[in-house]
Amino acid sequence: MIEYKFNTFYQALKHYAYLQPNVTAIVIKDKKISFSKLHDFTNRVASFLQSRNVKPGDRVGIFLNNCWEYIPIVYAISKVGAVAVPINTHFKSQELSSIIEDANIDVFFANDSLRDIVVKSIAIHKCPNVAWIGNDVVGTRFKNILKAKDTSIEIERSLDDVASIFYTSGTTGDPKGAILTNRNMLFNAISANKLFKTTKKDRSVVFLPLFHIYSYNVAAFLPLNLGASIVMIPPNTPFSEILKSVYKNKVTLFFGIPNVYDAMAKSKLSWRFMKFNKIRLFVSGAVAMPLSVHVAMQEKFKKIQLVEGYGLTEASPIVTINPPNGSKISSVGKPIPGCEVKIVNERCLDLSNKTIGEVIVKGDNVMKGYLNREEETKEAIVKGWLYTGDLGYIDEDGYLYIVDRKKDVIIVNGLNIYPTEIEQIVNQFDGVKRSAVIAKKDELRNDIPICYIELEDSDKELNIEKLVKYLKGFLADYKIPSDFVYIEKIPVGPSGKILKEKLKQIIIEKEHKEIIDESKYLNSYY
Repeated sequence: MIEYKFNTFYQALKHYAYLQPNVTAIVIKDKKISFSKLHDFTNRVASFLQSRNVKPGDRVGIFLNNCWEYIPIVYAISKVGAVAVPINTHFKSQELSSIIEDANIDVFFANDSLRDIVVKSIAIHKCPNVAWIGNDVVGTRFKNILKAKDTSIEIERSLDDVASIFYTSGTTGDPKGAILTNRNMLFNAISANKLFKTTKKDRSVVFLPLFHIYSYNVAAFLPLNLGASIVMIPPNTPFSEILKSVYKNKVTLFFGIPNVYDAMAKSKLSWRFMKFNKIRLFVSGAVAMPLSVHVAMQEKFKKIQLVEGYGLTEASPIVTINPPNGSKISSVGKPIPGCEVKIVNERCLDLSNKTIGEVIVKGDNVMKGYLNREEETKEAIVKGWLYTGDLGYIDEDGYLYIVDRKKDVIIVNGLNIYPTEIEQIVNQFDGVKRSAVIAKKDELRNDIPICYIELEDSDKELNIEKLVKYLKGFLADYKIPSDFVYIEKIPVGPSGKILKEKLKQIIIEKEHKEIIDESKYLNSYY
């Protein structure tokens, strides 16, 4: 049974600001912010929100790169009973507009470096209340908010009130807002802590983008809500500098993704870092970790445990994690305390151990539903069980293994890409008859989006540079396909729906034939 000490994030901050006022909460570069100072900043931001008539349940957008200001903003939103809506900072104006419209946002925070995207979006018309982080804009500046008098009033909220909305890809290609309650968000900290054994002496590093729930609710707010501290890394910081900060600030909890651990395993680290770093736990999430990376990390850091977990936005996000003292490589571990996991077939019947089926989840981490999408909510949550769309199996010891994704979502560095969104834009480019985006795997088993194009006129090729430039006007950079391949005909069904499994088979057969042909050539040459 999970016991909740607090109902909201803000209550946790208030508690630790009183209990340990001078303890460092946030470190960023050479700046340190204590819990009492963080509490003071939070109250001033809350005053700003209430002065802008933000009421309980109102949605407040956060369009920020990683910065220390992110943290008091989230706590302030919690204090006034509003709903935090973190927004992907890779989004372009059109994508930002769709989020603002769907979530009905009229107050939000943005970096001045993102001003061009903001002013070209619907925000310039719909959001009269934009608070800017930085010095290069005209309007409400965050630094002035922090100078204002604290007049805020805490709004009492329950565990089942909505705390945040995180957007994730939908079945139509449009982002879907996962509605997460205070219970959902706090559950992960309480439950995961039973495995991580976090203490107030721990320090977590936060370098993954905070608009991603893994970084937001696990790397940042899990330790803060337990009275521990975080080291915030600014965006675009070189990996070598991240590791210097980890060493200098005595980080104990390192939350990363497989690409990061691959880089770490291959890096030539100083003897001083290897001997004197304070890391006690590496945690990997977002995508599956290749066996080679796991082995390389274990060989390099023999005294530090590396554990892999599984989660999704709709589950706040942690579902399973390998116990630190009982990890199984290639597995994503066991359900966290208070969470249930089952494997079912297409008729929703339980499957026996080691039988592959759909992973379904039940517990206090399961979202309330999708914003403005009642039918999709009913499909995703049935009798309290969240149908993840992921395929996996459970072994005889209760460890979960993820083998594939039922949906067509492509994941690049932990960020979801839905092919339909890309295809719809590619199809509008002159000379394109039809397109299909599917994923290939690189040597680290990361998804690489490839766009297959059927031309209107097979004798005329496209200017790919112009196509990429065109796409960048509509899509975040990470959504741009890594390669564009011409194909004679993309298979479609009677309704015009692309038959992606058939397309994949055609591609496999074509690549296999090319390998055979190349082999014949080499044999004849030698």
